[in-house]
Amino acid sequence: YLKNIVTDFLAYARKGALDPRAVEVAPYLEDLAALIEGDAAQRRVTVALDAAADAPVMLADPEKLRRALLNLTRNALQAMGEGGTLTLSSSPVVHRGAPAVRLCVRDTGEGMPPEVVREAFTPFFTTRERGTGLGLAFVKKIADEHGGDVQIESQLGAGTMVSLVIPAPPEPAGAPS
Repeated sequence: YLKNIVTDFLAYARKGALDPRAVEVAPYLEDLAALIEGDAAQRRVTVALDAAADAPVMLADPEKLRRALLNLTRNALQAMGEGGTLTLSSSPVVHRGAPAVRLCVRDTGEGMPPEVVREAFTPFFTTRERGTGLGLAFVKKIADEHGGDVQIESQLGAGTMVSLVIPAPPEPAGAPS
């Protein structure tokens, strides 16, 4: 437990420069699904993938983004306990007037009350007995570093969806629109 606290704190506090590059969404989500398949199977959770074919390429640091998404999938698996569906999806969006990709992690777990949703990104806020309260704060930090956004939609008894918006690379000068 102490190791988790230290690891989460260091990840949250670390100021590493982003290493952004063009990342294709569908293969990226497929790799993420493969990474969590074992944990999901142990919990009898089905992993569904819904990567939009028309999603633009993301401009992201693949490692930092993977850590953020693994935090979200870990939370989703914990919220479901035994059984359910974890859906990883993507869709093209416009964020701050520019093309972006929305990555969503949706679970069929217990959901969160509104007061928990409001505090979810606050560092050290947790509802779990052995939680550090840094997982979602770290996800928000990664979204901010990318110039993106993160939002939570939750309904008690129906589950939670966390959306992470990551910008697409700018169009090269002279490229057709």
